[in-house]
Amino acid sequence: MAVAQFLRMAADAWATAKTEEAADRALERVRFLRLLERGAGVALHDAVEDARGSGASWAGVGWALNTSRQSAYERFTD
Repeated sequence: MAVAQFLRMAADAWATAKTEEAADRALERVRFLRLLERGAGVALHDAVEDARGSGASWAGVGWALNTSRQSAYERFTD
């Protein structure tokens, strides 16, 4: 099953549990997916920190993110 399809199903289940109104369900799906997006962002930062702490280069991090080493460095350094 594709990741996007799985996320849509999860969002639908979340929204259906919250309300019966169609417009409210649509908004709950948006809210649910935004929460997932935030959580994934935090997890991604943690994974990059772990990779760097384990000796991975910025070139390797860039490869994993399908971006350049410079872009990865700029995105994940404070």
